[in-house]
Amino acid sequence: MEEYSPTGENFTNEKIGQLVQDAWTEVANGPNFDDTGLDPENTAFIIFHAGVGRDIELTGTNLDITPFDIPSLYLTKGYLGNLLDQPNFNGFEVNDGSFRVTNSMIIPRTESRRGLDIQEDEFVFPLSINGLLIASIGSHLGLPDLFNTETGDPAIGRFGLMDGAGFFAYNGLLPPEPSAWEKIYLGWETPFEISENRSTPIELTASSLDQPNSIAKYSLSSSEYFLIENRHRDPDGNGITITIREPNGNEVQQTFTNEDEAFVFQEAGFDSLLQAGTFVNATNFDFSEPGGLDVGEDEDDPSDDRNLNGGILIWHIDEAVIDAQLQSGLVNADPQRRGVDLEEADGAQDIGKALAGALDNSAAFGTAFDFWWDGNDYRVILETGREVSFYDNRFGPDTRPNNDSNTGAKSFFELYDFSENLPAATFSIRAVETEGILFEPLFSTNETRNTTYFTWEHDYYDYYPLSLGIHEADTDTFLVAPTKDFTYAFDHLDPVEPNYHLGSSRQQPIFGDLLIISNNPRNYSEITTNGYDLDLPTQDKSVWNTQTSANQGFISSQDGETVDLDFTDISINVDDGSVIQNTSGYEFRSEVVNGKFVGINGSTVIFVGEDIPDHTSNAENRLFAGTIKSNQGNFYYLFEDGAFSIVDPNKEHPITPIFEEEKAE
Repeated sequence: MEEYSPTGENFTNEKIGQLVQDAWTEVANGPNFDDTGLDPENTAFIIFHAGVGRDIELTGTNLDITPFDIPSLYLTKGYLGNLLDQPNFNGFEVNDGSFRVTNSMIIPRTESRRGLDIQEDEFVFPLSINGLLIASIGSHLGLPDLFNTETGDPAIGRFGLMDGAGFFAYNGLLPPEPSAWEKIYLGWETPFEISENRSTPIELTASSLDQPNSIAKYSLSSSEYFLIENRHRDPDGNGITITIREPNGNEVQQTFTNEDEAFVFQEAGFDSLLQAGTFVNATNFDFSEPGGLDVGEDEDDPSDDRNLNGGILIWHIDEAVIDAQLQSGLVNADPQRRGVDLEEADGAQDIGKALAGALDNSAAFGTAFDFWWDGNDYRVILETGREVSFYDNRFGPDTRPNNDSNTGAKSFFELYDFSENLPAATFSIRAVETEGILFEPLFSTNETRNTTYFTWEHDYYDYYPLSLGIHEADTDTFLVAPTKDFTYAFDHLDPVEPNYHLGSSRQQPIFGDLLIISNNPRNYSEITTNGYDLDLPTQDKSVWNTQTSANQGFISSQDGETVDLDFTDISINVDDGSVIQNTSGYEFRSEVVNGKFVGINGSTVIFVGEDIPDHTSNAENRLFAGTIKSNQGNFYYLFEDGAFSIVDPNKEHPITPIFEEEKAE
């Protein structure tokens, strides 16, 4: 298959297009292709090839890495035309041109792979192509991929079809049903609208029971809404029955329940529990969703055991993202704003945060505690040993996750009183008071009264005050508090004591890939600027430290790649802390928006890109400006010692003083 295998770190699929063309050319040159009853525009055509598909991440595993495997793809007519450089492509002609093949699925003979265990003994890791085939049919019907197509990581996990975590569930043998959005997009289901005015509980039957009115919808706007569905792994209470066709043609059935833990949790070799043959049917594909028998504290007493059989799923749908990214295949490529996003009940939002090569029941694929149900007691154990539970059996503006719009707007309703995970589950909806929820508290903590967290009487802080900030590292989120003594970083989940004490006598930090901290410029003629990586496993989080002449005002950054020491010609490279020349032509720049900004040189304030005369300032202690973005263009603000002004480029006299005080902070 080397001839058709796209290779290289950034490969493209022209070779796959050639494979498809060669395959259908062979068909055209052979005996007549039976096209009886086939519609070329609606029929899905499959090319099975010898070998294994390039469809799972092999790096970091002990499986054979075979570089010339072919990725499994569904190729539309338009995509084939692009690959073959034929803008007017209308299909491959067969049967002397009387029939056209307008698409192709590329499917391998097998996904199973050989490998070596830790004793260097050969084994076979079994993977079925069932899920891959079904997902390819989903692509043919018009469904987009719902995993992160840029990284391959899960995005909806095992809760829908068009994610590798779903179609490779049970080693590719047993994919789940499509999610609520997938069914609606295909036209298979129609949701019913709900609102805060409803006074009675809302009942949803398990989606696998195929009953009407099984998906509820709450609209935030015309393009953004929540879908609520009931996904139950075992609605009939008798597990799953699988039908297998043996090599001799006989069909046998095998039933598995939550008691069959080796099968449910897909332990190594679980496929050996199945009769040899071909998988042809299953009674409930949602049995593949996360769950199973949860053994209680007393392992010898089954009375405290429970069956985790699913529950309510809440989907956050953003059609603005879907519409914008549908053709590019990037619907769920941005983990911060997915088009189809699951509101994970455990509060972790960790679907997609997997280890490379992991093929197991990790949280990155979804867990039984991502469902909403009465009795969900999922707890997070923090590094300090303290346990935290975010689940409150309701979904609202002040829960984790919350029901905010993707614009950040609050939604003044909540879903509450979720029932146990039942074949017919219920929940309720109500309006909530607006007071107290316009701002979401990150956490609260009581501190002993002292002056540690306050700046003392110092003219620098009078004019350049410090403020709290949020630093998002890869592994955690920190509240950063710059103070007169240190800069403190608190774990936002466990804020009782600061995790890190960073440096001394600070100015306002910069929050980016690194946490950038610098000395108070009025205490020293030379200052030290530090770059900290709070993800480092070492106790010392400093990546670099750089000594320079002191600045005036703040440190700032336009692009996150360089740090500018305001009112100097000095900049620092964020990658390595090296000193570089500030070549912007300005000692200070506000944020550049649409090519326009405020530049300051000495006492001259320049409105770059605007038809505004330069402004000469008499400020001695503070001269600072900023850009305000709006739909009407840029506005600006200007601090001059104790004066604050707004600058409107559309006015005849653009600079309007708002107030003047001796020390305006």
